[in-house]
Amino acid sequence: MGSVTAGDLQPSRKLFTAPGPLGLPWRLLIHSIEGRTSMRNVIYKTVVLKATPDALFDMYVDPVLHQAITGLPVTIAAQAGAEFVAFDGALTGVMLQVVKPRLIVQTWRSPAFAEDDPDSILILSFHPQGEHGRIELVHLDVPDQDYEEVKLGWREKYFEPWREFLAN
Repeated sequence: MGSVTAGDLQPSRKLFTAPGPLGLPWRLLIHSIEGRTSMRNVIYKTVVLKATPDALFDMYVDPVLHQAITGLPVTIAAQAGAEFVAFDGALTGVMLQVVKPRLIVQTWRSPAFAEDDPDSILILSFHPQGEHGRIELVHLDVPDQDYEEVKLGWREKYFEPWREFLAN
């Protein structure tokens, strides 16, 4: 049996446009392996906050409440295709899938991404945890040069301010 090259593993055009998990097109979930020599960077975080999962979901997708948490204006809507812009344009993306009140999938990028870096994919799921809500975050394909900053940013720019917002 001969060796397999990256070109042999390219998905077909039909697969590339077919719906994948969560109804997302595979083209958004599969990146060419050509030239890739490392594993995908993934950030996993779980946080429990003193609000119901439904309320936490609504806070994230409501521009007024989102701004109250982060302190800066945001463009966001609870519908697929909606634009996402936060932190004075430093974060941009598109809402890919919204399953109210349990799931948000969006593209996401910061100014630290290189022009040829693909958008990262953010997946937020909202679950009950006793009397509170739990957010499970999976953030895929954060480039090496921004990984530590994004990981820290989730804690310092989102989850700590969110906890403070709910305490007041």
